[in-house]
Amino acid sequence: VDLFGQWVKKPVIAITGSAGKTSVTTLIAQILNLLGKKAIAAGNIGKPMLDVLAEQDRYDYIVLELSSFQLEHAKTFAPAISTILNIFPNHLDRHGSMQEYIEAKGKLLRYQTDEQYSFLPMNYIDAFGMLPRQQKVCWVGDSNYNDIIKELSDVTCAENWNIILAILEHLGYEPEQILPYKDLLAIPAHRVEFVTTKYGVDFYNDSKSTVPESTLQATSRFPKKPIVLL
Repeated sequence: VDLFGQWVKKPVIAITGSAGKTSVTTLIAQILNLLGKKAIAAGNIGKPMLDVLAEQDRYDYIVLELSSFQLEHAKTFAPAISTILNIFPNHLDRHGSMQEYIEAKGKLLRYQTDEQYSFLPMNYIDAFGMLPRQQKVCWVGDSNYNDIIKELSDVTCAENWNIILAILEHLGYEPEQILPYKDLLAIPAHRVEFVTTKYGVDFYNDSKSTVPESTLQATSRFPKKPIVLL
C-alpha cells in the first residue's frame, strides 16, 4: 500500500469496511466510467494495485478496495478520498481485539493531509470518531439521499448508496445524474443475487454474507415476504 501511494499520480478513492467494500468499489468505478471518466477498480478486487501503476495514465481515478490485512502495516499511504463503510467483529484471530481491528482499518485515514477527504457514516461516529486527523471529514447521515436511493435500492443497500452518492457529489456529480444508468449497474456475484423463481418461490444467492450483519442487511431488503435461510 505504501509503495503504491509513493508512486501513484492519479486521485485515489480508497474504500474499506467489514462488509460492502467490494460492492461500493465496483459501483463507484462503474458510475464514473458511465459519467464519462476513466476509472479502474483495483486492490483487494480485480487488478493488483501495483500493476495499475504502469498504466495509471489511462485513468482519471483509481478506486481501491483495501482490507485490514493490507492496511495494518501502512505508514504513509494517504488517498485523496477515503471511506470506512462499517465495522463488525471480523478477523479477530489475526488482529487480537476489536480495538486493534478498528485501528488497522483506521490506517486508511491516519496519514491523509488537510487537502484530502474522508467520508464516514454518521451511525459509526462512536467507533470512528477518534480516527480522523487533519483531513476534511464528511459525516454522512442515513437520510441524505432518500429519494434517489429508492430508485437505486435494487442494486445495493441504502448504507452503501449514502457513501457512494456523497463521494460522487464531492466529485461534482449530482445524484440524479446516476438514474439514467441504473439498469447498467451491477455488483459482483453472490451478493443478494437473484437466481430463479420456482413454484412461486424466489431464490437468491447471498453466500458472500460472511458476517451476521451482512445477512441481516440482505434479509431487510425483503420486508414483506416470508424468508427461509439455507
